[in-house]
Amino acid sequence: MFDRFILFPWGGLNHTGEDARSELESIRDCGFNASCFVTPREYDICRELGLSIYSMLTSDGTFHGGGYMAVQQMIAEMNEEGKWFGKPFDEQEVRTAMHELLRDLPRDVVSVYLNDEPGTSLYPGLKVLADCVRKEAPWAEPYINLFPNYAVCGAPNLSQLEAGTYEEYLDRFAAEVQPDSVSLDNYQVFVSSDFSTPGSQESYFLNLLQAQDTCKKYGLPFQHVICCNQLRHWQTPPSPANMAFQAYTSLAAGAKVISWFLYFGRGGYLMAPVDNTGGENIRTATWYILREINRQILPLGEALHPMTFLDMYFTHPDGIDGAKSVDDCPALRGFESDTPCMIGHFRDTDGGDVLAVVNCSLERSTRIAPAVDGELLEFSADRGGFAGPLLTTRSGDVSPMWLTAGSGTVLKIAK
Repeated sequence: MFDRFILFPWGGLNHTGEDARSELESIRDCGFNASCFVTPREYDICRELGLSIYSMLTSDGTFHGGGYMAVQQMIAEMNEEGKWFGKPFDEQEVRTAMHELLRDLPRDVVSVYLNDEPGTSLYPGLKVLADCVRKEAPWAEPYINLFPNYAVCGAPNLSQLEAGTYEEYLDRFAAEVQPDSVSLDNYQVFVSSDFSTPGSQESYFLNLLQAQDTCKKYGLPFQHVICCNQLRHWQTPPSPANMAFQAYTSLAAGAKVISWFLYFGRGGYLMAPVDNTGGENIRTATWYILREINRQILPLGEALHPMTFLDMYFTHPDGIDGAKSVDDCPALRGFESDTPCMIGHFRDTDGGDVLAVVNCSLERSTRIAPAVDGELLEFSADRGGFAGPLLTTRSGDVSPMWLTAGSGTVLKIAK
């Protein structure tokens, strides 16, 4: 898996080759450290801009976006019809074709995009393709992203997951495909109009628990795809609070990679960071919100990346299956807040306890009061390290720690 925290925009470019330079520059300027899904024509531009390279894989060997559907058809035929481009399936032929696609893949390509939101019937074919990537380019991740837990369960060809439960869907993916990580998307905050639908926030947190349970069982890192656009015109638009909430809860859930869907607007996706409806790329208000959130979470992700994720806790665990109360966190003697909070517990490389605390309210700020054995140090994205939080005023009055709506902080306990 990656040797550093990765923050990338999920999706492809509007243009290719040199015409893509301005789009990749906007990705860099927005605070990402990796590209979106690009082609070999953009590799040199990514290198110049210091962006880790995420590559597309297509069946015609050109790696351009137009061949993407051919790969999906290949996967479907391998599983549902036992065929490879209309011919009887021959695994050796598949591996030969993949060898041709991957044999010249540069060593600085960190990920090869294979598939998005497969049902279980696609797992055997994805296993073949992932094995090919691991054999031909072992330095690159065979990237597959999964459905969230609000996708439809049920029988093959009759549901999205093609599994009886979401847990089965995740477990079979890890066992059958043997992936490099568990990546899934969850846009519940937008689907539920900022969690106004009863049970929607609990469902979101449950998905994080389900993902980490699978990751722990199979020893895999967790990746999270979150949303930076208005999915449909009747759904919630992006805001500083709902975007910060997604980013900080991803970090608190131990995500080693965070990606934002969808950076370049298209189709029915509205208020994306970059709008192209008039044929010209325009940075929207969402772009500036996203840039600020990326500015905050990139150094936090880099600080947490080498640490070991232990568990997550909630001040209000009721309604979240399997959730643990903050009272059960071994690093805390107590915790008080004005709003519900989520706490991710990490073990630092020096053995110390680190806590990622998130204000789960999208409406109001909160004071937090963690009680610990030792001194609390707070990570500052502005200073790039841990320092003691200012908890008293000049006159000696107690000054609480504050978290704005949807935001978070990372605290270390210094013994």
